[in-house]
Amino acid sequence: MLASPVVGPFLLVALVAFSPARLPSSGAPAAQPSFQRGLTALHNFQYEDAGEAFREAQGIDRDFAMAYWGEAMACNQTLWLNQDADMARQVLLRLGPTPPARAAKAKTEREKGYLRAVEVLFGSGDRAARDRAYAEEMRGLAKAYPEDPRAVRRSSEKGATTRTSTRSWEARPRRRRRPSWSGCSPGAPIIREPSTT
Repeated sequence: MLASPVVGPFLLVALVAFSPARLPSSGAPAAQPSFQRGLTALHNFQYEDAGEAFREAQGIDRDFAMAYWGEAMACNQTLWLNQDADMARQVLLRLGPTPPARAAKAKTEREKGYLRAVEVLFGSGDRAARDRAYAEEMRGLAKAYPEDPRAVRRSSEKGATTRTSTRSWEARPRRRRRPSWSGCSPGAPIIREPSTT
């Protein structure tokens, strides 16, 4: 047996988490490795690395709409419920001055759908409303492209995170500290028995 029942699930999660992410895109072939590297970093919550890779792809292909989409998505750090909407809007402005101008640079309907979704995510209004609207856009994208695992996953994933992202960190109920079963308190000296060997 290769892995125990306990270790097996962890290996599967590690394999999925650290395997390269793929999203077909219409950018220049020379920009694809940078784009795919950014996408993998984004999926692994390495937001700074993702932004850097997406900017590298933009340097190779200035009109690569999905590279700007990726850099903007790196401003939505779901792991920490952190979102820098102003920075994402600046990224999108580098692609074009208006949503229609930016959409015109997307070469496929699926890419236009991803751009529409990111425009909603970083549009006007409060964050909770934008998150709900984004989830709706992603559900529409998942229906239109059921073979696109990213769209399907993000459509269900974002709906779950919108409920928690509307609450501030300070407003969350604090967990009660669990009593120590060993009787030790933090900072208490550890008393070791003398070795008999």
